Amino acid sequence: MDVTFVRAKHGTPYVRLGLGWVGFDEALADAVSPLPPRGSAELSVSTYWIDRALSQVRRMVTAGETGPFQGGNATALSVVEGQVVASSDYDMFDPEVMTVAAFEEVLQAWRDEVVRVRDKERPQIPETYRRNPYPGDDERAAPRSSEGERGTRR
Repeated sequence: MDVTFVRAKHGTPYVRLGLGWVGFDEALADAVSPLPPRGSAELSVSTYWIDRALSQVRRMVTAGETGPFQGGNATALSVVEGQVVASSDYDMFDPEVMTVAAFEEVLQAWRDEVVRVRDKERPQIPETYRRNPYPGDDERAAPRSSEGERGTRR
């Protein structure tokens, strides 16, 4: 698998896996993303969604669970029979399957690139490009009100 990165206009690095991985390219950009969650104090790119995907996959595999662990606007990532499956909610692509080990390698490479870009280039990410964190996730990502108090999660 050929892991490369492309940049959005605001400098955000997105992972690309090359030929034969259209579904994972779509699902990773949609369901994982290098953008910080809405309400986060992070001003640049973030590992929030990548870290969440890694921890959820590992937790599910260890527990022997099956089902979705992260979704976006049009795609979902699931653990099925000990493998990761990328699927489309609207039949944009056929479901694709990847080993957990390969998925972890892709996410770790992407995480390393996001950290490099965040630390060296510091592109600014507007709040409008962010989405709400998952309920129950780490408090540091909880939305804040304009007065700086913890807001309610949506």
